[in-house]
Amino acid sequence: MTNHDQKYPLEIEDPDDLADLPPDQVVTGEQLAMRPGQTLAQKARELGVTMATLRFWHVEWRGAQYDPAYCIRRAGHKNWLRNKWSEKDWTGLLRAQIAKRQHRHVGDLCLELGITGGNAQVWSQKHAKFEQVLWHSGVPYPAQHWRDFIAWIRHGTIDDYRRRKAEYVANGVPEVEAAHRAADEVVTELAHKTRQLTQGRKRYGPWCRRPRGTAPALPRQCTAH
Repeated sequence: MTNHDQKYPLEIEDPDDLADLPPDQVVTGEQLAMRPGQTLAQKARELGVTMATLRFWHVEWRGAQYDPAYCIRRAGHKNWLRNKWSEKDWTGLLRAQIAKRQHRHVGDLCLELGITGGNAQVWSQKHAKFEQVLWHSGVPYPAQHWRDFIAWIRHGTIDDYRRRKAEYVANGVPEVEAAHRAADEVVTELAHKTRQLTQGRKRYGPWCRRPRGTAPALPRQCTAH
């Protein structure tokens, strides 16, 4: 990646929506998969990143149980550190949220606090107290929860969650119900949209895109390769 602002196609309204980003701005699980005999250094050169970045991506991908459709946004000049560990007392904020007893599972906690799936993974590895509070405070962590929910918590998902939750509350929906409804909607939509786009690119080529306002499965600007 060059050290300049990324340029997004004009039709992309939310640059954090991975399903709508061009393929050169995301890396997929399929791309991260190692070929037989391939070294990490070779894979890093292939993807055009440093070894440290590649290791970070593999940690996040492992958390998604090596789903080949899983997508990670490549770091641009402005978008890659919207949350920093040093900015807040994240462990204290976690404890305060857990004390409310409003969350169905760990994913609800992450969305409410604005913690991406990638940050949850890395911060848990680096900070023992954070890891203990997030994963061992009695908040449910269902089977396949990382793959089906936490892996899809990105900055764009968090922004969309907050917008939808606020709209539900403004329309008279109780706050807890609004939070749960908004959380399920944003995660389900992003997961479905991303997987549909991955299937489209496999069939029609890497620049296959869906028409805005239609079902994600319908491709646009697709050419056979």
